[in-house]
Amino acid sequence: MSLQIEKQRAKKKQKGKFKIRVRYRYHDYQTIETDDYGSYREMYAKYKGKYEFYCADIIPDARGQNGVRLDSDWSKEHEDYSLQKFGRNKCWIDETYKVNGKKVCLVFNAQFDVGTFGTVTGAAVGINTVARLNREKRRKARMRAKKRWKTSRRTKRKYKR
Repeated sequence: MSLQIEKQRAKKKQKGKFKIRVRYRYHDYQTIETDDYGSYREMYAKYKGKYEFYCADIIPDARGQNGVRLDSDWSKEHEDYSLQKFGRNKCWIDETYKVNGKKVCLVFNAQFDVGTFGTVTGAAVGINTVARLNREKRRKARMRAKKRWKTSRRTKRKYKR
């Protein structure tokens, strides 16, 4: 980060915790107080090992299941991929969630797409897939409709074949 932004954030921090606007579970917007926030890449560099990083849209439940975890204990490839793909996304420390006794950092809009590491990782994937399939279906229907109609060279009118 630039020096000017660091100075502004230090000034805000003197007043207490940061107040930021965040989104949970695709539609729940809240203004929360947090100890720190920034991009996922910056927060990962600061708090690697102290916190676990999850997508804010698919948050783990109380037993630590069903969340999309971005950092990994078992795969360096997974960490590198998530940092590359979501490194610029907003990330914040969230006091309300704990997974396996560790505090959690949440990352805005960081769900994976179908086929990432061979798994489907959340409900958002299904929604995105359905939207993509619908777009393809509409495009194919337009192409079929185009083939049924022919334009006259002389009058430039369309008529059925």
